Amino acid sequence: MKTADCDILLEKSALVLHGCASEAAGAALRGVLVLRLKKETKVKSIRLQLEGRVQIAWESDRIYTVDETVIDNVLTIIRPNTGCVLPKGNTVYEFEFRFPGDLPETVFTPCGQIKYHINAVIERPHIFRDIYIQKPILVRRQPYLINSDTIDDSLNISQIYKNAANVQIQAPTRSYMFGETIPLHITLSYLMGNVSICRIALRLVQTMVLGIPGTSGTKKLQQWREISNNAVSCNEFIFNTRLPEDIFQPACSTKYIETTHEAILIISFTINGKVECGYVTFGINLTCKREEDESLPTYTPVKAEDASPKLPSYTEVTICTNQGLSLR
Repeated sequence: MKTADCDILLEKSALVLHGCASEAAGAALRGVLVLRLKKETKVKSIRLQLEGRVQIAWESDRIYTVDETVIDNVLTIIRPNTGCVLPKGNTVYEFEFRFPGDLPETVFTPCGQIKYHINAVIERPHIFRDIYIQKPILVRRQPYLINSDTIDDSLNISQIYKNAANVQIQAPTRSYMFGETIPLHITLSYLMGNVSICRIALRLVQTMVLGIPGTSGTKKLQQWREISNNAVSCNEFIFNTRLPEDIFQPACSTKYIETTHEAILIISFTINGKVECGYVTFGINLTCKREEDESLPTYTPVKAEDASPKLPSYTEVTICTNQGLSLR
C-alpha cells in the first residue's frame, strides 16, 4: 500500500526573464516540496534537481542534431547517508533556484524543443522503493516591460500602389496573443479616376530558423496561412481579423530556435476595369497567452543588517532538515 506521496508547488506558474541577459540574471524560481506521509517514514536523502535541455533534429545535406543541457543544478535538502525519520502528515520544504540571464526560453516545435523541469528524489532505505516526481517549468522571456510608455509598438504604414492609390494602415500595436483580434484601420485615397477597392485579405507567414551554435548548420522553415478574406467597397474602414489560437508557434528568439512572423495585407483594386493586387508587408509579434504576472516585481529597500554576510552557492545548496514546516 502506498504510504507516501509528494508534490512540487511553484510560487508562480512561469519564470519570466526580463530584459537582456545581464538584466535577467538571478531570476528566482521559488516553490515548495510537499511530502504527504500516512505514517512515520524513514528517508536516507532528499534532493531536487533543476534541469534544462535542448533537443533539436532536422535533415538537410545530412542529419543535424542538438542535445545539450543548458542548466543542471542540484539542491540537497537531506544529505545522503544522514537519514532521518519524518513525522506522519504533511511536511513542506521551501526551495529556490537562481537562473542565469542568458538561458533560452521554453520552446516546443515539430523539429525540437527547449524544456525545463525539476526532479525530486526521496531516497528510502534499501528495502523500500524510492519516491520520484517531476515538475515541468515554463520559462518565458520578456524583452521589455509590458505596456511600457517608452516602447512604441504601434503600426503606421503609408504606401502608394502603381501611382493609382495611397494606402494608409494603422494599428495600436504589432504584438498580439493567439486568439486576439488585429484591428487594422485602413484609409484609401485614389490618385486617379476609375480606381476602387474590391477585396482585402490577410496572410500570416511564419519563419523558423533552426541552428547549432558555433557551426554553419542551419535550416529555415517557412509556411503561411490566409486567415481573412473579405469583399469591401468603402475607402476607410476597420479590418478586424481574429488570430486562430492553434495556427502557428509563438515567436521566440534563442540561439537554437528562432521564430518570427510577418503579416501580408493583400488589397485588390479595380483599375480601369481590371483587377490588380497590391501587397503590404509588416512584421508582427505573435505570443501565446501571457501569465498572470509578467510584470517586474515591486522592489523595496533592504537594510544592511538584513543582508546575508555570505553569498549562497547556486550549484548545490544544503538545507537543514529542521526547516521542514507542517501543513494543516
